[in-house]
Amino acid sequence: MGIVTVAAMGNAFPNPPVELWAWVDHDADPNTPPVAMFQQDLCGGSLPSPCVTAPAAATRAITVASIDDQNTVDPADDTISGFSSQGPRHSDNDAEWRDELKPDVAAPGSNIVAASAGTTGTISANGTSMAAPHVAGLAALIMEANPGINAASVRDLIISTADPNPAFPPSPQANGTAWNNRYGFGVIDPFEAVCPPPCDADLGFPSAPWSPGWLCPDISTIGSPTVNVPITVSVDIENLGPQTANNVNVHFGVHNYSASPTAFYDIGQVVVNVPVGVTTVSRVWVPQAGNHQCMKIEIGYGCDTNFSNNTAQRNLTVGNSPVKFEVRNILTETAEQIFFNVVLDDDSWDYTIEPESVVLAADDCPAEITIELIPPAGLPPGTENRMHVAAVMAGAAGNVVELGGVTVLQRVPGENCTNGTDDDGDGAVDCEDSDCFGDPDCTSNPPITIGDPNGDGALNIADAVAMLGYLFSGVALNCVAAMDVNGDNLTDIADPIYELAFLFGGGAGPVGGADCTPDSTPPNPPLECESSGCP
Repeated sequence: MGIVTVAAMGNAFPNPPVELWAWVDHDADPNTPPVAMFQQDLCGGSLPSPCVTAPAAATRAITVASIDDQNTVDPADDTISGFSSQGPRHSDNDAEWRDELKPDVAAPGSNIVAASAGTTGTISANGTSMAAPHVAGLAALIMEANPGINAASVRDLIISTADPNPAFPPSPQANGTAWNNRYGFGVIDPFEAVCPPPCDADLGFPSAPWSPGWLCPDISTIGSPTVNVPITVSVDIENLGPQTANNVNVHFGVHNYSASPTAFYDIGQVVVNVPVGVTTVSRVWVPQAGNHQCMKIEIGYGCDTNFSNNTAQRNLTVGNSPVKFEVRNILTETAEQIFFNVVLDDDSWDYTIEPESVVLAADDCPAEITIELIPPAGLPPGTENRMHVAAVMAGAAGNVVELGGVTVLQRVPGENCTNGTDDDGDGAVDCEDSDCFGDPDCTSNPPITIGDPNGDGALNIADAVAMLGYLFSGVALNCVAAMDVNGDNLTDIADPIYELAFLFGGGAGPVGGADCTPDSTPPNPPLECESSGCP
């Protein structure tokens, strides 16, 4: 059974402090559902509604309002505690409106008898801090009854089985749901949540199982992530049936480049109906930092017949060797040793990893690990290999538990002139790359004569005009190096003047600079660019 967090909160801010909000969403790893108490009586004073503060405003928190049950078992006389505030939370300005519906549920918080700290006696107290532990206990019971259940599905079970109160009808923001801005979706129903009706669908990811675990092929992006540039993230969800799954919560999040999440950021959720088969779910994401490189997707569906396949992640970028990454202990409070299992696509390569293991407790700062993949001598340029590094530690049952992992790529430097790939990442492919000028596989390239930067095969005034367009208007040239007609290794106004003097004034012919090498291929002059992609 996992740990359930009860998040304490401040009561002084009309807008959610980002740090606390992010902290709760960060803490909502797949094994730990956070429960947040609702703030007390903020809207009764000068603060307007909505006034849900952090951490109760966090998307992944189970936000709890307080009811007064009048000390009876009859729910008909339940009322909202006078100190319990109202929602919804402030909008996060995305297309999904359901995550603004806070609180999520209600639980008894008035006149609660609890153990008195520092004594053997009890105390009667009021507060949302008395309501939230009821929900935390329910979450623990659900996790005990469903070993391996993920946090999002615990949250869905608690909310979907809550009992609405007819005395608190849906609020204007409910959009057809039973949500009330004081009551949430209702009072928790422990029996129904722990013993729900027979489930009707098995949700997961169509490529399961995949290896390594951090490269799920069902997660994709349109383009590469760039800081502050919106990008669409998509994931394929599979329903193995037999029935359609309605109101499935698909949570999107991202963490930094690490072998176990050292900093996790909630992106948001999408609520969808998933018929039998594969459904693609997409969400727009704006990366906030360059190290946000691993996307994590979690399915929240309480009526799932199999909770073991409800999380997936994918490294959106692969680190180029040598690379540093972080690791932390996400499993135990006590200090334990973390080792690294390494798998190479081609095990003829060598590698280094420093340090080879670390000892960390849950509250220790992440450790930085450096890895490098080393190719054997004699491999052709562009040859590549991948190194998959898993962080592992011993579990409570003596088994090996994988915390997460990273993948590292190494390419042999230089350009392979025949594989159709930009091996060295300079934007030029094969014979168009200067690394391949003079390569035997590139002799068929049409030579570009010095003085013919527009590449039309003739030396004429059009070349001088092309040079001027390049210098003053940014017009692209077929071969920039072919512009260096005076051989001074510069491309400037002196070149079109030299070219015009040659064409119309009997001046010396083009001689070329160091960028172009001798080539015996006609036509003359003999100094020519050997490729249309010369620098």
